[in-house]
Amino acid sequence: MTVAALTVTFSDLALEFIVGAIVAGLTGRAMRGGGFGLVGDLILGVAGAIAAGFLVIHFGLFNITTLLGELIVAAIGAILLVVVVHLVTTHRTAAS
Repeated sequence: MTVAALTVTFSDLALEFIVGAIVAGLTGRAMRGGGFGLVGDLILGVAGAIAAGFLVIHFGLFNITTLLGELIVAAIGAILLVVVVHLVTTHRTAAS
């Protein structure tokens, strides 16, 4: 599939999906309070992994040409999105 002159292969997308889900599940369990439970964390992790991969490729932030680099970017994206959502929902419920 080609999106805005970017080529995304099925294997890249599948690996980002798997890594995002695994890392988000682990991150969600490590965080206290807030969040959306296991299913919500998995969905956030997959979204974060795919978004991170897209942003890194689209803006040319890093020259990632290896599978390991793609997996690291996916894991970082999943962790960041899950942590940010946990922090935002924790503060929002504490203030109410």
